[in-house]
Amino acid sequence: MSHSDAPFTIKIIPRFLFCCSVFTVAAGMLCQNPGVLNRTILFFLLLLSSTLILLGRSGLFFSLASIIILFGFQYVLQQYSVSYLPFPESKICCIEGKLKDEPVWCGEYSIRLSLHCDAATCSDGNSAKSDSDVTAYINKNKLKDPFLLGRGIPVIIEGQFSGEEGGAAAPVFNGKSIRVGTGSSCATLRLAILQAVRRKCSLLGRNTEILLPALVLGINHPARGEFVELFRKSGTAHIMALSGFHAGLAGIVLFLMGKLFFGNRGGYAFSIAGLLVFLWLAGMRPSLLRAVCMYCIFAWGKLTQRNFSGMNVLFFSYILTGFIDPLSLSSLSSQLSYLALAGIIISGMRLNHLLYPLIPGWLRLPLCTSLGAQLWTTFLVLKVFGVTFPAGLIASLVLTPLVTVYMYGGILWLSLPATSLSITLFRLLLGTMEGILVKVGTIFGNFPPIELIMHGPGPFLLLFIPVLLLEFHIPGAIIHGKRKTGFKL
Repeated sequence: MSHSDAPFTIKIIPRFLFCCSVFTVAAGMLCQNPGVLNRTILFFLLLLSSTLILLGRSGLFFSLASIIILFGFQYVLQQYSVSYLPFPESKICCIEGKLKDEPVWCGEYSIRLSLHCDAATCSDGNSAKSDSDVTAYINKNKLKDPFLLGRGIPVIIEGQFSGEEGGAAAPVFNGKSIRVGTGSSCATLRLAILQAVRRKCSLLGRNTEILLPALVLGINHPARGEFVELFRKSGTAHIMALSGFHAGLAGIVLFLMGKLFFGNRGGYAFSIAGLLVFLWLAGMRPSLLRAVCMYCIFAWGKLTQRNFSGMNVLFFSYILTGFIDPLSLSSLSSQLSYLALAGIIISGMRLNHLLYPLIPGWLRLPLCTSLGAQLWTTFLVLKVFGVTFPAGLIASLVLTPLVTVYMYGGILWLSLPATSLSITLFRLLLGTMEGILVKVGTIFGNFPPIELIMHGPGPFLLLFIPVLLLEFHIPGAIIHGKRKTGFKL
């Protein structure tokens, strides 16, 4: 029996279950504390897999098998990952290990380091192996060059433990001195590339040294907080967080470069490989990992000449992210990222159809995208932070194209040799755009925020019940359909 001949109940049940699944996972995010594993995720995936009933047994089997493997990994990581320190925390005076992530500047002087502790030394001089994640703080004055720190770099820190950081799983170590070692060739190469990017940006001025590396590769800087606060107050904090916006811009550049030499198919293949390198350089942040997974699935669909559904690409990237980094799914960054994309795909597309005869496309599409994302994330932001900035809805329409042009100009600068002429030209170009970004961000930052502490998901549910009841979306396979005759992209 074909899909068109299927009884009405078989057609409508998967749609209804899909709506229930989105409703369940969104409500579950609001009911939990940030960083706690969302136990409704399993229910969400099981319901979402019901949409594959329309594909027959193979689609349902694929979905269930992926879910079982994913949550098997999560169970093993949570139940059998033992954090072990060989001595009582009060007696440990030195720890040794490798950095798990990039250093985070807390103000102008303090640096937060996330490392895996491989060995610890007790105050009586005894040393022993360790197996624990540790959060360490160190004053930048204790380092000859803070920019020598990066993911995969070994460090030895002397100091003492001071309890736990706000309920976080990793114990906190206050460092008094630090020695930086030499990492693997891969980690050293990555750090050298990041340092080269930062140094070249510094040739154009202080603002460029802070902003451009942060936007292109997420490179931290002691004064980065100035721009973070500027974008936060204007309701566009997502611009400074590496996500789909940045991956999309990088993907377009890589595709055009590949297409120039290898044609359309070569462009997609080249962009997939390039984005994996980009992910290696920038780090596997949850939102960026989600974006790269989605782009790779999209590009693979083009390479294999198949159709695909936006919601199914989002769904499959969720499972793929879970295979790569299961615990990241419970992070606030991941939740906001997936909620925003679901809002863009579902509510943004719906709004686009409703506003089609009223607003021209150049304004309608970005407006619906921004509104869809804001609609689905505002209540989670209120739940966690107690404040949201509605001016971001309009600010995004202005700042996003400005940042896009700024980033493309910065990428062009990074790809050209630094001569006196190019330095003068790009200092004028990028400096002017930085001034415009600051002025526009300041204007929108003066709009009053909405402050509301939410203790439950009530307002969110009242808003989304009618939205989901009206949304009868039938995804097909993740990449589905028969091959086309010929090859057109």
